[in-house]
Amino acid sequence: MKILLLSQDLMLTARMEGVARKLGTPVVSFGQWTAALSELAACRLIVVDLCLADVDITNIVERARQLPTPVPVAACGPHVHEARLAEARRAGCDVVASRGQWDHDAEKLCAELLQGSAPRGDSQSTPRP
Repeated sequence: MKILLLSQDLMLTARMEGVARKLGTPVVSFGQWTAALSELAACRLIVVDLCLADVDITNIVERARQLPTPVPVAACGPHVHEARLAEARRAGCDVVASRGQWDHDAEKLCAELLQGSAPRGDSQSTPRP
């Protein structure tokens, strides 16, 4: 089982590769949601970069919940993209975080999500100063 990353950001991809290594879970990254669909059934966590063009976070969360074993979804984006972060909260993402917060807490949040112990909703969404 693996972490599915939806991002075209090389810094986020490198960060997630490091997190996945520490957690002993492989990560696969895709720049488009449609390309990632074939990997959905084999993932344990979906991490979505809200800067990804045309990302439909509601569709992603719905599909993740419809899997035989529902998969948690985390979303991150710049703190100035308040509307995108709010959309991710409304869609039901398990964790919504600013990029700064994600960069700081990614390993902890991913470990919690993989173990099923992360708080659901926007409790992790307050932007870091």
